[in-house]
Amino acid sequence: MGELPHFDRVAREMADTVDVVAIHCDVLDKAQEFIGANYPDSSILFAMDPDGDAFAYYSALGGSGSIPYTVVIDAAGIIRRTFVGAISYDTLMSAIEGCK
Repeated sequence: MGELPHFDRVAREMADTVDVVAIHCDVLDKAQEFIGANYPDSSILFAMDPDGDAFAYYSALGGSGSIPYTVVIDAAGIIRRTFVGAISYDTLMSAIEGCK
């Protein structure tokens, strides 16, 4: 979960214009424990498939290989960028700026 600090920073800095959603592909109890311990006051929206299919959202957003998988979606709901593997804060910010 090396990107979560970057996602958390973006969620805090851009709270008025950007929503950050982290979709977990882990067991719900483990994910909740990790989030509670490390990001208790975060603005990130954390999501998991309600049916327990750990990869449902991942697949629906075009994921088919490795995780982590980052998707940047513009205000119209169009996927503008995808990244496989860990990304930096600067890369994330550049992708977000590219959606304006």
